[in-house]
Amino acid sequence: MPSHVAQDADEETVTLYVKYSMDKPSAAFMQMPVFTKAKPSMTKCHVLFDNLSNNLLNIVSIGMQLPTPLKHVMFLHDAKLVLSVDMESFFMQLFQAAYITDFKTYDGSSMGKVHTGRMVQDNSESPAITQAFLTHMLSNMPQVKMRIMSYVDNVYLKSLTGNEAEHVNDIGHLFCCLSHPNVTMNMIRTFWCANTGVEALGHMWSADCT
Repeated sequence: MPSHVAQDADEETVTLYVKYSMDKPSAAFMQMPVFTKAKPSMTKCHVLFDNLSNNLLNIVSIGMQLPTPLKHVMFLHDAKLVLSVDMESFFMQLFQAAYITDFKTYDGSSMGKVHTGRMVQDNSESPAITQAFLTHMLSNMPQVKMRIMSYVDNVYLKSLTGNEAEHVNDIGHLFCCLSHPNVTMNMIRTFWCANTGVEALGHMWSADCT
């Protein structure tokens, strides 16, 4: 039996998703597992879904390898300035094809069974899918190919010279690229033209290697 905190988190999440038509009632007989995970330093919980068994049953596999911590280190070691972009609720910005939504059915508590029309956070395949989406999107920026890197829902753009005017120009190109699929950024967690205090995979980067 889920705790009261978990039940409240489920109810709050489902109510919000149905209100904004992100999730809708489903007549499917099966459902995904639903579980909660405490948010860092908070009493509230994330509501997470996982359809690993569904993926295995249907032999679904995404051939996309996420960048390793070593690749991050190699990418940042010669940077003078870095733009670090955190995408705003990026998983929820990606729509799923209508014909697969019934396979994303879950227990919506008092709402009954509902299915989600958006990419599911902490789904076993979601990181690889979002990584593939960003990699494809950023392929439209060949002029900064060796100076840009993505990791799931984060984008890092570096300057090798420290020239702020050139770096700002590159940022402008990136924002134009992001505007085409109409994705949005988390401005609070975005670092602009930074040379210190940039978080990458849980580690802090500074141009002077401190």
